[in-house]
Amino acid sequence: MISIALNDVFKQAVGYAKENRHEYLTVEHVFLSIVKSVAGQEILALLDADLKRLESGIIEHITKTIPSLKEAVEPFETVALSRAINDMMTHIHSSGRTEASIGDMIASIFMQEHSYAVYLMKKEGIARVDVLEVISHRYDKVKGATEETKEEKTLLEQFTIELVSLAKTGKIDPVVGRIEEIERVMQTLCRRKKNNPLLVGEPGVGKTAIAEG
Repeated sequence: MISIALNDVFKQAVGYAKENRHEYLTVEHVFLSIVKSVAGQEILALLDADLKRLESGIIEHITKTIPSLKEAVEPFETVALSRAINDMMTHIHSSGRTEASIGDMIASIFMQEHSYAVYLMKKEGIARVDVLEVISHRYDKVKGATEETKEEKTLLEQFTIELVSLAKTGKIDPVVGRIEEIERVMQTLCRRKKNNPLLVGEPGVGKTAIAEG
């Protein structure tokens, strides 16, 4: 699984390749999208990279080395890009994580030694170990913040939904034409024994709406 931000990076890369009528989707297309992305810029800035120089350098390389077809086509992944993605997912699984981020993709690109993106990053004084250190620090911060938030919540808050507050804020739709059913549910709930109502019906008939009130 990949993060929303990384998914957007791939979409932008494909869009750029189509717009320029490129037959293949390369590591350089993806790296250009990373350089333009918010998360990518944050990571590369932490590595003291010159973002404008990286962007202009990769665009110049793409323009010079990748020919444009007469018509736009659905670009094919190059072997190098497929390998980079596979390496990234292998690293994610081996580290016990479930989601790949933009930082993971940058680290994986570094393993493609013949990529021009790697040449540009090395020119900026960036090494793969530096990338790994930055993304590891970012992951630990996110993980720590998530765990801290969980600790602040009670068990009841973690595992239940507070319907009253949702109703007050207008997040629950009003029930229409189900007065009789709601009354029968209330009667069942008020019994001392056998007080578990069971709502049965086809999808979309309003079972959830009745349960929510």
